[in-house]
Amino acid sequence: MSEAPGMLLLVDDDEAKRYVLGTWLRRAGHTVMEVGTGREALAVAATADLVLLDVNLPDMSGFDVCRQIKTDPRTAAIPVIQVSATAVEVADRAHGLTQGADAYLVEPTEPDELLATVTAALRYYRARTRAERTAGLLTALASVTLDINAAETFDGLAAAAAVGAARMFSVPVVLMLEMPDGQVRRMAALPGGLVPVRRGGPPGMMDRIVEHVLGPARNSGSVNIDRDDWLGIVPDSTLRVDVCVAVARVRSGRAPTAMVVDRTGLSGEEDLQILRQLTQSVALGVEALRSSAEDHLVAMTLQRSFLPAALPAIPDLAMAFRYLPASDQAEV
Repeated sequence: MSEAPGMLLLVDDDEAKRYVLGTWLRRAGHTVMEVGTGREALAVAATADLVLLDVNLPDMSGFDVCRQIKTDPRTAAIPVIQVSATAVEVADRAHGLTQGADAYLVEPTEPDELLATVTAALRYYRARTRAERTAGLLTALASVTLDINAAETFDGLAAAAAVGAARMFSVPVVLMLEMPDGQVRRMAALPGGLVPVRRGGPPGMMDRIVEHVLGPARNSGSVNIDRDDWLGIVPDSTLRVDVCVAVARVRSGRAPTAMVVDRTGLSGEEDLQILRQLTQSVALGVEALRSSAEDHLVAMTLQRSFLPAALPAIPDLAMAFRYLPASDQAEV
């Protein structure tokens, strides 16, 4: 499977060589930035997916440029391929690799060799980037899930989930909850924090979302929805962009939870799976609060049934009543 083209930085003071290498790379679909000095390379390295670096530069050694790229936290992960027509000995190649180069090519090099080396380096770089991003998202997911489980109210749970999701994916997020009384609560968040809570929505909004995402059979899932289709489902949505919608419910017949994310915040299948896990955690947290609220209502109803509807009016006698639960040591 071929690797997607990347943004490549070509560093060489020889214009003719830059032209040849740049032509090969552009024909392969890559975007190429060209500079002729080490200082220029260091200034723009952070914008590149890969650096092709000549060893002999007019202002500093390519070995030094590579070492500085690899010691800077902003650019340390970017692959560097060193290329040289003069430093071709084993000791030169060994020195280049010990300074941080990911590959070392000796000129003259063939187009196929150059392009294959670039493809391999990009594949490794992107795999590492995805792995690091996924690890960071999983760590954030664990933290947000703890906040969700610690919430004592529906609003507190929704705020923790919405703010956490916006920070995780660095995009605007809307969380939709169906409350025990049937009302819909919409909690929107930006990466920097919450925006005002919205209540209600167009009639049948949650039913349309569930049908669009889950259909009749499933209890969790996600789907990408283009902007116009999304606004057809939720005309007053604060997210007026292409979105990804994840929906979860603990079982059929229970109220659903929907997490709506600006699609630009999701970079791959791993991100989508984490969004689904977060939505499922919200659904479980909502169900726990709902069960607690139902238990509390049952207890309150039982307690009130033990008390008289009213006390008799007796002259010169003041009376009151209240319910007190038994202690842990007493039994009824």
